[in-house]
Amino acid sequence: MATFPSKHDWIDKTVIPFQAHEGWTGYALKDWKAAYKGAKICCEGAIRSNSAGGNQLITGEMDVQKCLRQATKEVSCQ
Repeated sequence: MATFPSKHDWIDKTVIPFQAHEGWTGYALKDWKAAYKGAKICCEGAIRSNSAGGNQLITGEMDVQKCLRQATKEVSCQ
């Protein structure tokens, strides 16, 4: 993943970074924002699930839907 952004031109492109995780978000979103130089970054988000296993979503469904609506709005306005 780290080499992919450096091999492409991101000027005038939109990147919607998000991550799915089971606990600490780490630095992935911050690192991605730095890696996609020249891109418009919109609606970054982290979706958290239960770290004990299973398929329980910790991040509220409404929060996920809000992020998706924001991304759709921002991308369609270009």
